[in-house]
Amino acid sequence: MLSTFTIFVPSLMGYGASETIGEKCKEHSVKKAILVYDTGVEKAGLTAGVKKSLTEAGIEYVTFDGVVPDPTADSIEAAGVIARDAKVNCVIGIGGGSCLDTAKGVNVLLGNPSPLSDYFVGNDKPTQPGVTMFLIPTTGGTGSECTYSAIITDTANKRKRPIRSRNCNLATLAIVDPGLMLGLPPHITAMTGIDAYCHAAEAMTVNKTNPVSDALAKESIHYLFTYLPRAVNNGGDRDARYYVGVSAMMSGMSFANTLVHLGHCFGHSIGATLHLPHGLAVGLSIAQAINYVADAIPEKVKDLAIAMGVDMSRATTGEAIGR
Repeated sequence: MLSTFTIFVPSLMGYGASETIGEKCKEHSVKKAILVYDTGVEKAGLTAGVKKSLTEAGIEYVTFDGVVPDPTADSIEAAGVIARDAKVNCVIGIGGGSCLDTAKGVNVLLGNPSPLSDYFVGNDKPTQPGVTMFLIPTTGGTGSECTYSAIITDTANKRKRPIRSRNCNLATLAIVDPGLMLGLPPHITAMTGIDAYCHAAEAMTVNKTNPVSDALAKESIHYLFTYLPRAVNNGGDRDARYYVGVSAMMSGMSFANTLVHLGHCFGHSIGATLHLPHGLAVGLSIAQAINYVADAIPEKVKDLAIAMGVDMSRATTGEAIGR
C-alpha cells in the first residue's frame, strides 16, 4: 500500500516564541500585517507581546478583533475588507481555533476575490496564493496552526464547511508559545485538550493512515495522557503547558496528512446546530466513532489503547476493542 506524508509546517516552539514575531516578519520582508484575534484574547493580554515585538521591529500593523466562535463567512469577509484596504502583506492569527481559522480565511481573501463561500470544499474553485501568514495558538488543542484546513460556519444551512488550500491556509511559520496558555481556565484546557486527542485518535483510525502520521499521533496521545491532567489541575505547570501545546501541534500535523472521520463529522454537526464548544462536541462523539470502526481495524484500535497507556500485553484483539 502506498502512503504519503506531505503536509509539514515549519514550527517555532518554546516560552517567549511569540515575542520573536517582529524578527520573523523582517526575515520574510513583511511591511504591514493584520493581526486577527478575538476580544477575549485581547483582554487576557495575549496580544501585548506580539504588538510590542512588531513595533520594535518597525513593522506596521492593523487589527481585527471581531472573531466570533464558529467563524462565519460574513465575519471573515469583514476582516478581509480591513486587510485589503490596509494593503497588508502578512496575516498574523492569535488565539484558539476560531481565530486561526479566521486568519486563514482572511488569507484566502487576500489572494482571491470574494465571496469566501466560493472556496468551500465541494464548490471546486481553486485558490491563488495568499500572503505570508504566522499562526500563534493560545490553546493546546486545535492544531490549526499546522493544517491546511479552515472550518467555516455556513449559517444559512446550519453546517460547517471546510476550505482546504495549501497555498492560502498553510502557515509560513507556526509559533507555539506555552506562555500564552498559562492562564487558560481548567474547563477550556480540558476541552481543547480533548480536541487534540480526537485529532490524533481519528488520524490513527481513518482509512488513509501512514507511518509518520501514526508516530506523531501516538506521541501526541502519550503527551496528552501524561500532561493534560496536570495542566487542568495546575494551569501554571510550565512543563505541562509546554507538552500539551506541543501535542496539539503534533496531532494537527498528523491529521493534516490523514484527515479525521466520524467523530469530527458528528462534532461539526453538533457544533453548527447547538453551538457547543468544539472540543466538547467532538469529545461527546469520539467513543462512538472509535467503537464503530473497531471491527474493521482492531489492531489500530489496540495501538490507540497502548498509546493511551493501557496495558494490552495480555489482551486478545477482541478484548482490546471491547468485544
